[in-house]
Amino acid sequence: LTAHMRTPAGEACTWDGASFSWQSPDGVKCSILNSPPSQRIATDEVVSSLIEAYPKAVESRTTDGHNALHIGALTGAPPSVLSAMLAVYPIGLQQRVWRITPLPRGGTSNHYPSDVLGVGQLPLHLAASAHPPAPLETVAYLLAQYPQGASTPDSVGNLPLHLAVHSAAPLSTIEQLLATHPEGAAHTDNQGRLPLHLAALSSAPLEVVERLIVAYPEGPSLRDGDGARAVHLAVQQRPHDLDVLRVLTNANAA
Repeated sequence: LTAHMRTPAGEACTWDGASFSWQSPDGVKCSILNSPPSQRIATDEVVSSLIEAYPKAVESRTTDGHNALHIGALTGAPPSVLSAMLAVYPIGLQQRVWRITPLPRGGTSNHYPSDVLGVGQLPLHLAASAHPPAPLETVAYLLAQYPQGASTPDSVGNLPLHLAVHSAAPLSTIEQLLATHPEGAAHTDNQGRLPLHLAALSSAPLEVVERLIVAYPEGPSLRDGDGARAVHLAVQQRPHDLDVLRVLTNANAA
């Protein structure tokens, strides 16, 4: 362990953001920090070497319930790193985060309580929910390796599409998710919300709102569990976004 109580793998995956707890093989509780991919310290070769030296590190879980693949997905690790992890732990694509995890520091959510973020989520869910959005290549790789993930809800009913929309992911990511599971546009979460409702609640780009309407034209007229249509949510959460309000109003009237 380093002076900061990090294993070599933890040191290689140093981040500048939300912290995760780590328990070393001898039971010592440690803490590692995560950074965006552009700020990763270790090269892909170093990460691969560490995996080769101790393959079990990939499946070891932090006290927050994340394994290395979860953390890699959440922080937009490139396919080369994800591939190295999956080579020794292929079932990792189907492993969920079950430990309750709070939102990142300063984070807020109009969709789900902060104490359930991450519960029941696959690596694909985590990549879709990343802040800032994970690179398209990360999401595309996870989809290619486990396409069933696109149709798998987490414990509060979110598909990866819901999370990507709520996280204001770019249209390219939304297109990838819809191409794998087109029916996702019509899927409601445990609060009766479509991806379109979450687009209205969040800062999702206009082109994403338009794409969701094309994918599920009935969406604008459907009410969530609280009786709100997407346009109602947009008026509440983004009243100055006139283009989004116009698109939702016109679609609701069609």
